[in-house]
Order: sequence, then structure tokens, then C-alpha cells
Amino acid sequence: TTTDSENEICDITVTTGSETLTCSESFEILSEPLNPACMELTPSVIKSGQTTDIVIAGTDTKFTDTTAVSFDCPDITVNSKTADSDTQLTVNISSGAVETTTTCNVTVGDLECGQLTLQPSSSQCRLTAISRTGVRAG
Repeated sequence: TTTDSENEICDITVTTGSETLTCSESFEILSEPLNPACMELTPSVIKSGQTTDIVIAGTDTKFTDTTAVSFDCPDITVNSKTADSDTQLTVNISSGAVETTTTCNVTVGDLECGQLTLQPSSSQCRLTAISRTGVRAG
């Protein structure tokens, strides 16, 4: 039997003396060694203070809905994960508001998958200086 990934699933038969044991479809011959890697994080820049989907694409990754995903920023919460395929994972996240641009490392399973940049939301106002101009003495 051949799977979608072109690996071969085989039966195994072991004979010892007069006893024989056969296990059906219990041995998998890999077509080539897996070398999992993350290829792309989309989008890689988001406005903070929002909930959005991040799509992570990889090769030889075998993503599932239970694949661990983490961001090294305390401002990000993972709400859900959906394995769209073995090589694509959609992660729904919420981010807290940040005052300055913040870069977060993204880890999926044991793979480093790049960085996500949080930008301050344009709806946030921050007063940095007040000056008086055009004042007349009088």
C-alpha cells in the first residue's frame, strides 16, 4: 500500500520455529528522510490590539491541530490552531496593544519559524511633547 506521501506501508511476518505472526500494515518505509522546515509566516507584520489569523507554511512538517505554537511575546495569545494540511497551519491569535514596534520569535513544535512584528495600532494616541507657539505678550 502507498500513502499520499509516497511512503510504502508493508506487512511484517516473523516466524520462530513453528510459530508465525503477521502484522498487517505495521511497517512504513519512508520514501526519503524528512527535513522539516518553516518556509513562510503570513502576515509577518500586524497591528497590535487585534485578533487575526497567521498562516505558517513549511516543508516536511506534518502539522496537526495539536501542533504546539508559541510566540515569545507576552502580548500574544493563541486562540486556535487548524492544520490546513501537513505543511500549512493557520493560527488565530489575539495581541495586546503595544506602544512601540515589537518583534516576536515564532516557534512551531521544535522549529524556529521566523518572526512576527507587532506595530502600534494607528488608533492609539501618544502625546510626546507640548509646545507653545505664537504667544504674544501683552
